[in-house]
Amino acid sequence: MALELKLEDIVMAMIGIPAGLSVQIWQLKELQEKKAFDFYEIFDGYVVLHYEFIRPGEVKTVNLDLKADIPGQYEAPASCAFIYYTQAERVWSKPELMTIN
Repeated sequence: MALELKLEDIVMAMIGIPAGLSVQIWQLKELQEKKAFDFYEIFDGYVVLHYEFIRPGEVKTVNLDLKADIPGQYEAPASCAFIYYTQAERVWSKPELMTIN
């Protein structure tokens, strides 16, 4: 399943962050300033990236350097992307497993 985009669509990507790891706020601010995405939110184990304009077929890649906080094995919540106004139609990725030594 793929998202069928129109130029006026706002796309959101919810990236699941495994427990035991934390997002670095300075990096998100820096990526936003570099226009990697338009806006971000952090809540409930997710980083949510907002894109105001994505062309059909365009691919966005965002590399996050997460900080290892607590040793253990953790599974991230499943990540997804969707058009803001049609949240029922989501494209999902499988949860990722992370081991912190």
